[in-house]
Amino acid sequence: MKETTRPTIYRTMKYWGKKPHNIWGQYIKQYCPKNGIVLDPFVGSGMTHFESIRNKREVITIDLNPISDITIRCLTKRNIDTSKVVNSAQKIIDTILSKDYYRNEYMTSCEFCSKNVTIYNYKINGKSTITYKCNDCNQIITKEIKNYNDSNYTIDKWIPNKRLSEIESINDTFMKKISDDNISSLWSNRNLKILSEMYNLILQEKDEDIKEILVFAFVQSLHLTSKMCVPRDDKSNRPLSTSWGRPAYMLSKKIFEQNPVQAFEKAIFNSTGILKALESSEEYIGKTININAKHYLGDANEILNTIEKKVDLIITDPPYGDLIQYGDLSEVWVSWLERYKEEYKINHKNEIIINKNKDIDFYKNRLKDTFIKLYDILKEEGTFILTFNSNKKSDWESLFYAIKNSKFYVEKIIYQKNRRSSEANVKAKEGIAISDYYLICKKGYWMNENILEFLKDWEIEI
Repeated sequence: MKETTRPTIYRTMKYWGKKPHNIWGQYIKQYCPKNGIVLDPFVGSGMTHFESIRNKREVITIDLNPISDITIRCLTKRNIDTSKVVNSAQKIIDTILSKDYYRNEYMTSCEFCSKNVTIYNYKINGKSTITYKCNDCNQIITKEIKNYNDSNYTIDKWIPNKRLSEIESINDTFMKKISDDNISSLWSNRNLKILSEMYNLILQEKDEDIKEILVFAFVQSLHLTSKMCVPRDDKSNRPLSTSWGRPAYMLSKKIFEQNPVQAFEKAIFNSTGILKALESSEEYIGKTININAKHYLGDANEILNTIEKKVDLIITDPPYGDLIQYGDLSEVWVSWLERYKEEYKINHKNEIIINKNKDIDFYKNRLKDTFIKLYDILKEEGTFILTFNSNKKSDWESLFYAIKNSKFYVEKIIYQKNRRSSEANVKAKEGIAISDYYLICKKGYWMNENILEFLKDWEIEI
């Protein structure tokens, strides 16, 4: 089965390791009967939630990451007056554009026609430059500046203050490069000033639905305006854009500092912005949502105890050992979201992952505990599908340990090559980043020799 082009509903928010939506949807249709119930205890980007609604299956999803919650909440909103979103967003943008701190940093005159133009970005890429687009000259201009200097504005609005050293996956090398042990140091002073003022205006919005949509858009701009983005190669011919493309906290000698107002504006109005995403959501999963679809924010092991319904299909994408530190990476966004909602704070203690404070025994036993609860919730004839990939044999052994000791067995395994490479490719060997294994599991006993046979067969690939 081949992956198809993602609709905008899946392109509006960055999330590590998104799966092929059409393949996910096909498994839901194939393994969950009509009027059946689908469960995903690690829903991540929300794909199981959306695909179940699209295919008219009742769905229950869980994730302890607030990004999952706000993504699902925003992209299943209906009857939103988008003109109010436009008006509120434009009012915020216009307010910031009128401020001296913005005009001093992101306005200049075109060196050819002398008209006022907006600076799109500051860069260090062998030399210090600014890039702007002049509509009168009809060209994009990169101009060298003498020095790349940050500003020194007084920031009197709220900013996040989480200590970077508390984020477990951040290494000593990164800490030596950063200016302060504070997550706010991920942004330059000039950008932090603009972001803090913009966020303050967003949180003053009185309409709660509009506010949530604006917060969602603001969050999308945070990683793109941080110091962790680098300039693209000249051959890409994309001088106005960048990305935070690696699943790690990083600071490079090459710097790309993006205009925060433009990043927010794109997150509202661009082809992958929230307005197009809301439109895409209605087209893709329906103008009205008549399906019983419930999402829970929190620890799957705790929430599964409260679910009384028996489900037909469990389909999920659990953490792959230590490959991607989802919770840690999400602090770029969640450290700001906590100001919006107090419950939007990640409980890192309960995240099923391997890191410097959680060993492989923690990982496999917490995974097993979750799978045991999934066994109890799944109907006798139901199916448990999970995706997995790793270049570590110990990760596979941990997964099989959890499957076997929760009284599941693997009925078959399907190798799926994906259309696009995952962000995990910087940590995985060739083939891992562009592929997944789909494990189709059923209730029943799995012999040790079966596990050893699987591992032997896959020795080359893992």
